[in-house]
This record gives sequence, C-alpha cells and structure tokens, in this order.
Amino acid sequence: MTESNLPTSNEYPYRSSGLDVPGRYSWGEHSPGGPPPLPAADDAWAAAPLSRPTADTYDLPEDLWWLAKMLTLAALAIVDLVAVPLLDWLDQRSLWQPLFLASLGAVGGVFAAQLTVLCVQLVLGTGSFARRLAMAWAAGLVFYVAWAASYSLTFRNGPQEIWWVLAGLPTVALAVQAPLWLLRIYAGWRLVRADQALRPSQTQMTISSLLGGTAVVAISFAALRSMYDQPADYTPPFWLAWLIGGSITAAASLMLIAPTIALVLRPSDWRIAAFGPTFYWLLLAAPAVVGLALWRPAVDWRELATVFGSASLVCLLATSAWLWFLRSGGWRLAGGR
Repeated sequence: MTESNLPTSNEYPYRSSGLDVPGRYSWGEHSPGGPPPLPAADDAWAAAPLSRPTADTYDLPEDLWWLAKMLTLAALAIVDLVAVPLLDWLDQRSLWQPLFLASLGAVGGVFAAQLTVLCVQLVLGTGSFARRLAMAWAAGLVFYVAWAASYSLTFRNGPQEIWWVLAGLPTVALAVQAPLWLLRIYAGWRLVRADQALRPSQTQMTISSLLGGTAVVAISFAALRSMYDQPADYTPPFWLAWLIGGSITAAASLMLIAPTIALVLRPSDWRIAAFGPTFYWLLLAAPAVVGLALWRPAVDWRELATVFGSASLVCLLATSAWLWFLRSGGWRLAGGR
C-alpha cells in the first residue's frame, strides 16, 4: 500500500479529529458500540484545579516570595535574640506582675508559633522530603542560634540549659508533626497553589521519604538520650515525663493546629478564614478557664490563665498571620476533609 492509498482520519473508523489534541483518544462516531474512550493519564486532575483564586489572592513573583520569606525569617530571629534579655529586664525591674507574666506567655507563644510554622511547612509543603527537611532544619537552626546567643549572654549557667533545649527540641517537633503526618498520609492533606492541580503522584509517599523519616526519628531519640551523661539519670520518670509531654503536645497539634490550617486555607469565604480560628480557639479556651477557676491549684490560677492565655493568643495570631500570608499568595489546603 502506497502512501497515497492510506486512509485519512475521516475514513479510518477508529480515529477522530480529537487526535489533534495530544494525549486524547476516541473510537469516533463510526463505532457507537465500541469500547469507551481511553483518557490520558491524569487528565481529570489536570483539568480540575483545586479552586479559583479569590479576591484575597495575589500572585506574587517567585523572587518576591523568597524576599518576603527571608524578611520574615530575619524578623523572627530578631525576636528570639531580644526575647530573653527583655524578660530578664522586666523581672529585675519588678514591674507590674501581670505585665511580666503576659510577656512571658507572649514569648512562649512566639516560640510555639515558630515551631508550628516549621513543622507545617515540613509535613504539608511541596517539593521532596529532603528539600523540605533541609529548609525546616536550616530555619530552625537560625532561630535556635539567635535564642541561644541571647540566653548565654543573659545567664551565666546557660550552656547546660542550651544543650538540653537542643537535645529535646527534635522530639518535641516530632510530637507536633505526628498528627499532621497522619493527615497527610491518610487524608491527603497538602499545601498547593489554588490555580494548580494536585496530581496523584504528589499524594504518594516514596521509599526515600520513609527512610528519611525513620532516620529523623532515630536521630531525635538519640539526641534525647544525650541530655544526661549518667545512665542512672534515665529512670522511668524521665521517659514517663517525656511520654506525657509528647502526648499532650500531639493532642494540642491535632486539636489546635490542624483545625486552624483547615479554617484558614480551605474556605473560599475570607470571613470564615479570618474569624473562624479565633472563634474555634475561644470555644476550646472557655472550658479550660472554667476548669482552672473550679480546680483552684496551689498557685494562683489567674497567673496560669495570664501566661497560657497570652501564649495561646500570640501563637494563634502569629500562626494565622503566616497562614494568611500563604493564602494571599494563592496557596490552599488540598485533601480530604
């Protein structure tokens, strides 16, 4: 058969003009009883973006995003650098006690928000696990060095406490990440751009990610064991205290961090994203305040309420501000509800 005798696309019964579009196949109108069409791989995902950008979305260039991230990192590092001397100055001046307690809680809230942001970016962010891990650890190292420098300059007995914080921080971070990893693996939670599709290949855990996560867990527990030089210090109360503290931290991550992410990055209505987290945190805080009032511990419950209330408020505001920073750039939360 010569080239001139080959059938055209109109004469061939199993082809259609749809072949002009790469990746699309059809049995054409000449075979109504034929098999169903064979869609190209990931066509359904590519054709359906997560959601349309809303009025509060601004598509910033990539270089401006990096500049904004670096400025935010520098600002938070400055906060870590001046936090400890500021608290020491307030304590030595014997100023109004509620002011010192509120400042103490606010500093704790900033530290908690920093850890939250890094953990969320590590677990739910885009890119390979190695890249996300390197970026999170690099930013965490900047924050830690700034805090350690301020602490060592303020207190003479700083080195031991500085090492304890460094040894225990990875385990605390694992407790914060644990519920988020479950949501990523089983519910498919991801941070994606609103105008881009989430392909199936982005929802799968790779072998390298699993091996890397196992190595991180091993390093974290090894660092925890290095907090003391004597093996006799590793008594059951030591591990029990870390088990209880880690469980409380993981529960707080599940009950506070995960809903806050969903409330800010999932709704299309900006009012829900703006006021939803505050309303939700107030609902959770009300029983805690009532419980402290009825329990009446040995210390003044008003002092506890001041410290934890200030820490919760600052952590909520700082975390929500970072989530709104992502939302304004077109990032949304994809995955199951």
